[in-house]
Amino acid sequence: MARTQSPHGGNPQASGSAAGRGVLIVVIAVAVGVLLLARATEPERGATATESAESATSASANGKPAPTSVAPVATTSTIAPKKEPQNVVVLVANGRGVAGAAKANADALRVLNYNLLSPSDYPTVESATSVYFQPGFQADAIAIATSLKIDVARVTPIPATPLPLDIKNSNVIVVLGTDGQGLLPS
Repeated sequence: MARTQSPHGGNPQASGSAAGRGVLIVVIAVAVGVLLLARATEPERGATATESAESATSASANGKPAPTSVAPVATTSTIAPKKEPQNVVVLVANGRGVAGAAKANADALRVLNYNLLSPSDYPTVESATSVYFQPGFQADAIAIATSLKIDVARVTPIPATPLPLDIKNSNVIVVLGTDGQGLLPS
């Protein structure tokens, strides 16, 4: 079989595969460039939106152009940070109807240094366990629910209608129900 030469004097099969390799290299280079650009424009992990905006502002103040493709991301959190356990007043109420249920759960929280009110009985037997929180104590209520093996989906703000219980000055109220959530008395 005779080989034909291209007008420029080379093997046409070799020039075709070289062109293919060239296209592949360009595609890879573009992909790497896009990845590097994306990584360079995302804010540092742990940096707040304010810090990202400040670094962009300081870059332009230093004579270097600030990146135009990076917009500060609003990172507003509606959950207040968790407080030290001794600063969280907790009331555990027994709506389970099983003697000692509230005390067992209160004792478990006392070991974790929460500020506990005396456990009390809820005036009715409740089918579902609930963990209620005052404004600013959602993160604490979630931590308490987790410690007591209560599903965090049961954590809700204190309802507008008053609970049928004197909640005193508590920040978090645990009402144990018959659903088995929470710790069992020993």
